[in-house]
Amino acid sequence: MHVKLPPGVNPVRKWLKKAGRSEDYYYAWKGVGAPRLKGKPGSPEFIASYYAAHASTVALSTGFPDETVGWLIEEKFLKSMYYHKLGKRTKSVYARVIPSILSRFGTLKLVALPLRRTRALIVEWRDSIALGTCETLEPSRSGRPRVASDCVADQHLQKFAAILNVSFKVGWIDVNPCALVGQLNHSSRLDKVWSWEQEALFLAEARPDLVEAYLVAVWTALREGDCVDLRVSQHVNGVEALRRAFPHELSGSFICRELEKRARPDAPPRHVMIPVVGPFKPIFEAMVRRTGVVDADPQTRANTKILRNSMGEPWANGGSLYGAFKAECDRLGIEDRTFHDLRRTAVVRLAIAGCTDIEIVSITRNTLKEVKTILEKHYLYLDPQIAISSESLGFLRRVAALVW
Repeated sequence: MHVKLPPGVNPVRKWLKKAGRSEDYYYAWKGVGAPRLKGKPGSPEFIASYYAAHASTVALSTGFPDETVGWLIEEKFLKSMYYHKLGKRTKSVYARVIPSILSRFGTLKLVALPLRRTRALIVEWRDSIALGTCETLEPSRSGRPRVASDCVADQHLQKFAAILNVSFKVGWIDVNPCALVGQLNHSSRLDKVWSWEQEALFLAEARPDLVEAYLVAVWTALREGDCVDLRVSQHVNGVEALRRAFPHELSGSFICRELEKRARPDAPPRHVMIPVVGPFKPIFEAMVRRTGVVDADPQTRANTKILRNSMGEPWANGGSLYGAFKAECDRLGIEDRTFHDLRRTAVVRLAIAGCTDIEIVSITRNTLKEVKTILEKHYLYLDPQIAISSESLGFLRRVAALVW
């Protein structure tokens, strides 16, 4: 006789190797930590254990009257080591996103997170941000109100999902309702690199301080945060160990620093050792000498930044450099190119120069798999020096001769 199971019961059939037979087990709900129910389905013992399991969950939830999403964010997430290890820029993004989350879901009880309707409310909140009807958005970094954008909506959803994911791993919640919600924006800038014509225009017409920032980024493949934070002490010259590492460039200098961005907050730091060679070498060394602290004590050199703005002062942060760089591109008529694209442009230039995948990885600190994927799918076909080489043209002529 078939017995209808109570809502949420998770039946699992297991094979008992010693007994040589299978047996059905029943759990109060799906997921790790679900208690096993006693007795057979439909029996008084089975029903009693089912209600006892759910009663313990309700008692645990009602035992903390402030156990809401707001309590989870303010008392648990913002005080966790995960948040403590985040970078300054990532924390600034959370600072803009969290007020909108609290205003919409701050009073939502944690016991409501597993409900399907909660996911519907989250999707509705994300869509309101994309359509521009959400009234709880924080202003942008420039202070202007945010416009309707799929990217902004996805950013809010991703940060909310990250908060709930950390809480799920720790054990404060049993399910993350954002896990199955997809993103709205599927565009990518992986195919955006600076052309030789755009580079020539920028180097000839742009402000000198932004030209220096361009050269540092395209010759070192550093992100804007690392470029702005580049210190005099990180420019190493004449070290015997580095000479042994690069025997072909005995008189070269190197940039040695720890990268700001990590794969995840608990990941170990990554260090780079980038040779300063070619036409970039005299330019960069002149930038270092301009600081006036080349022969100063180690502490002064470690506190002095190399990149300067038009006023001769260090850039406040990566955002200020990004904004000035974008404004200069708009003035020069360079469309759809940003400072972020220079890192990808550097990968293309390294490949054109004949660097192997391993050599590119040693400079950019991407994984070998990422470099291979980048060069195969997005970059190599963009440059005419690779896409239309003499060897490839000769091969096509031979194939055409055989076919036609």
